[in-house]
Amino acid sequence: MGCASSAPESETAKAVAREKKSLNAMRTAFPAAFVEAYEVLDCDYYDRYGGAFRVISITDDIERTAKVMRIVEKAEDKDDESMTLAQFNTEEYVLELMHSESVTKLHESFLETRRKPYIGVHILDRVTGDRLVDRAQKKGGKFSEDEARVILTQLAQVLSTLDNLGATCGSLELSTVFFVDNYEDDIMITSMPYCTLVGRDAPFEFRYETYEWLDPETGETVIRTYPFDSRDIRFAAPERFDPGKRRRDLRKPVDCWAFGVIMFTMLAGYRPFDDEDLPTLCERIRRGNFTAFTYDIETWGGISLAAKDLIAGCLRVDPRRRFDAKRIVSHPWLTNATFAQTQSTPPQSSRSDHSVLDEFDELDDEEFVSPHVDPSDDPTARVPTAA
Repeated sequence: MGCASSAPESETAKAVAREKKSLNAMRTAFPAAFVEAYEVLDCDYYDRYGGAFRVISITDDIERTAKVMRIVEKAEDKDDESMTLAQFNTEEYVLELMHSESVTKLHESFLETRRKPYIGVHILDRVTGDRLVDRAQKKGGKFSEDEARVILTQLAQVLSTLDNLGATCGSLELSTVFFVDNYEDDIMITSMPYCTLVGRDAPFEFRYETYEWLDPETGETVIRTYPFDSRDIRFAAPERFDPGKRRRDLRKPVDCWAFGVIMFTMLAGYRPFDDEDLPTLCERIRRGNFTAFTYDIETWGGISLAAKDLIAGCLRVDPRRRFDAKRIVSHPWLTNATFAQTQSTPPQSSRSDHSVLDEFDELDDEEFVSPHVDPSDDPTARVPTAA
């Protein structure tokens, strides 16, 4: 009996010891300037790619979060979880420009370059609440329109701020939206690892995988591509599926599409694009082929026309016809709850043939460059001073 009971305790002790040793090893890799300015109080999570730590400032005695990242200098050295140096710099640049109550404030950054891979640290406001996906699970999968409106109004303001800055988040998902705490409905975007500046090259390399698909029109098997990175493909806009399309996948409409996917999921309790078969999932996204509102009366019968109109407008395959940030933030469903419950234009079909993507002719990059971004200042080329 004694041996049986001590074995698990022994294994637990070993696991704790290994964790402590690994954590101490990570702490030794922190930038020296960061160690001098902050005391690490606790670990939220960490792995071999980095982590998040609860820290307290030695200067002002305020608790914050230190987001620690594994940084590689060249894009070709990047794996699914590490960041390129250009990504680190671009995220720092965009967070510094963002002045939104729903985007975490970046207080300062540190970069350790004396060893490879580099270690980067962002000091952010402390957020203790659940992720949006966790809150949804606790609520049984979905939100009422009034509950969703409170959250989505804040998210729409984030899109508006990004739009004004000429920036794209690129990673809006249920799992990347946090609540400030678990008592209120204030949300917070705590990171933007795939953010880009419109008119600039991406600070990371796009990776694609392929799949075979039987074209129903020609009867021939064709090779299709899909984006392959750490982001959830179920929130990816159709334009992200084809490489070499004049950087369509960097445009601001990709965030508006993700907004529509998030809103659909919050109200329905299931995602508009979901399938266990990857090729089928990819084809549904390419064509904007989600379950029509009229096919699921049990779910959508009690949801207002205004809500359906906003969703359908965001999930248009053609980025030129998709609702932009200005139209989203001013939509009646978000701005006038009483009106939204009773009136709206009928939702337009989100279905569109894939050929629309091939015919899409984008405007020049220069027309999209925000006046808030100095054309002479390339954030991807800025290297923070090493500790």
